[in-house]
Amino acid sequence: MTRKQYAAKELLIFEGFKKIITDDSNIENIKVSDIAKAAGIGKGTVYEYFKNKDEIIAKSIIYNFKIEIKNTIEVIKKVSTFKEQCDHLFHYSINSGKFIFPSLRILYNHVVPTELNSVILEDFEEILDLKSQLYNLLDYVINTGIKENIINKDLDKDYQRYVLISSSMGILNTINASCFQQIDLNEDKSIHIQKKFAYTMILKSLS
Repeated sequence: MTRKQYAAKELLIFEGFKKIITDDSNIENIKVSDIAKAAGIGKGTVYEYFKNKDEIIAKSIIYNFKIEIKNTIEVIKKVSTFKEQCDHLFHYSINSGKFIFPSLRILYNHVVPTELNSVILEDFEEILDLKSQLYNLLDYVINTGIKENIINKDLDKDYQRYVLISSSMGILNTINASCFQQIDLNEDKSIHIQKKFAYTMILKSLS
C-alpha cells in the first residue's frame, strides 16, 4: 500500500535535509550528522528511521516533491485565469528544482546505481502516486485553458501535458543548477522574462 503517514521525527529529518540543500551551496560532502543537526535531533535517532544517507535523500525527494505538488494545487485553485495558473506552475517547477536538482546530483554522484534502485523500488507505489498527482495538476490547468478557449480541446491529452512540462523545464534549463540557492523568484528579472517566453510557447503550441 502507498504510505500515507510519516513519524514526526522523519518529517524533521526531511525538513533538515531540505534546509541544507536549499541554504548551503557546499552540499557534496553532506553527512548524516549534518542532517541530524539541521533537523535538531541526534545522529542515532536518524538511524532509527533510515538505513543510510542515500535512503534519506531518496525519500526526502519523494516527500518534498509531493508537498510541493499539493501546495501548488491549492494555490492554483485560488486563481481563476489560465495565465495566472501557468505562472504558479512555473513557480512550482523552479522552486522544486532548487531542491530536486542538487539532491539528484548527490545521489547520482555518490550512490551505486543498484543501491539507488533498491531505495526507489521500496517507494514505487508512492512514486506512481506522485506521477498521478502531477498529471492531475497539469490537467487542472489545461481544463482552465480549454474553458477560456486558449487551448484546443481536440489536442491529444498527453501532448497538452508534454507542452506544459516542456515549457516549465525550459525555464529550468536556462538556470545553472549551482546557482539555484541564490535565485529570488520575486526579484530576478531574467526569471520573469523566461516565464513570458514559456507562456508564449504554450499559447503557440496548444491553440
